[in-house]
Amino acid sequence: MVQGIEKILILDDKPEDIKVIQSELRSAFSLHHTKVTHNKEEFEKLYAEFAPEVILSDFSLPGYNGLQAFEFCRSNHYEGVFILLAEHIKEESLVEFLKEGMDDYLQKPNLKRLNEAIKNSLERVQLHRFKEKALRREREQDQLLKDLFESCFEATILTKNGVFVDVNPTFEQVFQYDKAEIVGKTVFNYIHPDFISEAKYHILNNTREKYLLKVYAKNGQLLTTEVLGRPIIMNGETLRLTSFRDITKIEQQEESLTGSLEDLERKQKILLDLARDSHSNVENSIRKILKVDAEMLQVERVSLWVYSSDRSKIQCRLMYKRASASFEMG
Repeated sequence: MVQGIEKILILDDKPEDIKVIQSELRSAFSLHHTKVTHNKEEFEKLYAEFAPEVILSDFSLPGYNGLQAFEFCRSNHYEGVFILLAEHIKEESLVEFLKEGMDDYLQKPNLKRLNEAIKNSLERVQLHRFKEKALRREREQDQLLKDLFESCFEATILTKNGVFVDVNPTFEQVFQYDKAEIVGKTVFNYIHPDFISEAKYHILNNTREKYLLKVYAKNGQLLTTEVLGRPIIMNGETLRLTSFRDITKIEQQEESLTGSLEDLERKQKILLDLARDSHSNVENSIRKILKVDAEMLQVERVSLWVYSSDRSKIQCRLMYKRASASFEMG
């Protein structure tokens, strides 16, 4: 017995044919879920109110025929089974009807295949619905991914085997490349040579690890980026989604801070060494102070000048030259 059918609508005006149809259906369906009509007005009314899953229509009726009924159903986006019943029909016409989306055709009065035809048609309809649902879900997912890709605050690209497929607006802003001039080109053309091996490993192996890349912007600037990628399915093909976070300024700030700390440590060491000196020898102390001043100020010359006894002139008591690490006077 065919399962899962609630409503069948029969469009026929011949009592003997209706009797044969109902006899065949009785073995598979509950007839209280079956309604019969023989004219256009009632058929279209029952179509809307009864919402049949299966329609069995005679090919020729007075003032209305099965093709007109089928066109009415199709124009109303009918998703059920429509089977045409007729005594005589040209084969070429039958082929055209099936091409148009009609599910099956049976010849009267031999309707032994009716239940099988309904079952097979229902299976095709259900499979079609399943495919349509899957495609719709896939399209919705693709659109969601596209929306997220376009609105992402990080510079983001789509690649296939290391070739640009798409870039988002943030990528265009950060790296200054227009989508049209970069799509279709290999990403490795834009990566610093020292980082190409790292990039190839992650891109070609579809890793999900975070790593660093130095990438050239259009103006030639080398940007340090933190990169994270992952494979995704989009439009039915496997692509790689990769996001770039520009950390060039952060890197520069860290380098500046590291340099400042190193400089501070250096100065502290110099001052500590100076403070530990006993200063028992004035000449040696002056030399140490001048040398320390040059090192701390990072200047080439530091000197000590003194007045003459009558304070009429000044002269160099001692000068330290940092480049040659030497002293002179006069």
